Amino acid sequence: MPTITTHDTSTHQIGTFVKTGAPQIIEILGGAGLHFAVVDAEHAPFDRATLDIMVIAARSVNLPLFVRIPDMNVATIQSALDLGASGLLVPHVDSADEARTLVARTRFIDGERGFSSSPRFAGYGAMGMQKAVATGNGTVVMCHSRRRATTTAPPCSKRFAKWRISSC
Repeated sequence: MPTITTHDTSTHQIGTFVKTGAPQIIEILGGAGLHFAVVDAEHAPFDRATLDIMVIAARSVNLPLFVRIPDMNVATIQSALDLGASGLLVPHVDSADEARTLVARTRFIDGERGFSSSPRFAGYGAMGMQKAVATGNGTVVMCHSRRRATTTAPPCSKRFAKWRISSC
């Protein structure tokens, strides 16, 4: 599945938010040439089963699908990533400590994410542990901060860059 290069400012990528749990929408967006889509599980009614179907639809058209999760709970993060989401958009990340916690929950190596080779993200066991761990540790994490910018606060890209948060 294609990945998004967030550090390359010379290339623009076009995506959209999806707030309806119809997999056909994802298939159409992929066929329309979008670079990615974000399923908004924070503000729209997506349960695990619906997210699962949306991820399958995105994979069928090679459309990177991100999930905007409603919270930073371990189970919420693990579920979205195990389903095979390309990455996460995480709201309400307002400090470096929260960013560190978030990244740790998405990483196997030096992190808190529990490993199983049986979910979709690991090819249902076909990928092998080493490749699955590398794939999982490469997950794109984007954060959204509620904190308002001030003249003394560094830009979020500088605040969170140390923890490999791709965007905020």
